[in-house]
Amino acid sequence: RYGHCSVPEGWKDNPRLAQWVIDQRQEYQKYLAKQRSTMTQERYQRLAALGFLWHSSANAGELYPTPSPIPKHRLLTPSPSSAGSAK
Repeated sequence: RYGHCSVPEGWKDNPRLAQWVIDQRQEYQKYLAKQRSTMTQERYQRLAALGFLWHSSANAGELYPTPSPIPKHRLLTPSPSSAGSAK
């Protein structure tokens, strides 16, 4: 609709989308910290391909650094949330 993936926190036009974006950012941070997370390599790649912003503004770079691809050793290790599921 707007031609970009910059969804501001607390966006009043679509609060559900704003919350979803916050959730994705938080899940990515948990995934990187090897905590239980719903983020997967596939979801990360799909969002990154769309131009998803992993931080809410240029000033938030310290909280949500622009990520590099997830390291290969993480690709071979299932996240805690996917343990026991067939993929």
